[in-house]
Amino acid sequence: MMPVDKETTISQVFSSLQKCIREFSKSEKKESKEFYASSELLKHADYKELLALRQGLKPTVGFRLPFEPKAYQSAKEWAKENSFEIGHTTHKYIINSNKDICEPIPLDDPRKGDVYVIIAKDFDLVKRGANSYACDAIEFGRVMGYPECCLEFGKSLSNNVGREEKLKEDFVWSRAKLRSFRNSNYFSYYLNIFHGFGVVPHMPCHLNCKPSKKYAKEMLNILGQENPKLRQYAEFFLKTASFWWENMGYILLSGKWKNKRFRYWDSMPFLGSETFYALPDKNRVKSLRGYFSLVEKGDSLEISDDCVKVFSEDELIGTINKNSKYECILAKPDSG
Repeated sequence: MMPVDKETTISQVFSSLQKCIREFSKSEKKESKEFYASSELLKHADYKELLALRQGLKPTVGFRLPFEPKAYQSAKEWAKENSFEIGHTTHKYIINSNKDICEPIPLDDPRKGDVYVIIAKDFDLVKRGANSYACDAIEFGRVMGYPECCLEFGKSLSNNVGREEKLKEDFVWSRAKLRSFRNSNYFSYYLNIFHGFGVVPHMPCHLNCKPSKKYAKEMLNILGQENPKLRQYAEFFLKTASFWWENMGYILLSGKWKNKRFRYWDSMPFLGSETFYALPDKNRVKSLRGYFSLVEKGDSLEISDDCVKVFSEDELIGTINKNSKYECILAKPDSG
């Protein structure tokens, strides 16, 4: 097992984690009745969610995949092999931009889009999940087994619907992860949702939510039982800071606060908005690439409401201006 310490880089852990995930698609896993998921399925579904369903931690899982025979067949085969029911939404969806605009289109529309697939033990849950996706967040969350306190939080996020001026003025406030961050007096590493390696599938009402932490701890136990390395790598990422703009744009940082400055010794950028969205914001992508390059050249950050200053050996090498306090955040978790 690869030791994970201060000398281990984020990219090394990322590479080792990807290797562990690929092992789930080996034919011997399927033959021995261990947890198996095809490489095609793992392009779209989170292995942690599939494990949680298989181990009974949650009643239902849902994920987007292209409305194409090969992709859906991979999910259908997994459901059958594990004695689950499966279905999908009656529309497909186009994720248009980083504003999280999700456009529903008919299944026979010639444009490419994703359906939302639901897998559960009971077909009634499959139907409820498919029918409530994108139209009833509370019902959908209950089907997925999310905590009630977090469902109420999710309900509060819709307070700007139909208010175009308010959305324009308060766009950052409408982002769920930033709202959760702003709601929090304490940031448990179990609920680090500011990268693609979290272990809770829902949006916590705040970052020290007890039911959410309970789920996270149980999920880590499942990972450890499946493969001790998976838990080790998951905990590494949970304790890693994220310089976060959006789900498709963030930089992981190994570091700590010292004298009002965040000093880091390793970084790894993740920028997927150019390929993830049907209508990516090219100017935004260009800006983020510049910001990411600047941070990689530095070793510390000084953060204020209107900008982020980047330093290298205490020399200012650049500034990232912010239009609002929460345009981007440095999400550094506390202890458990």
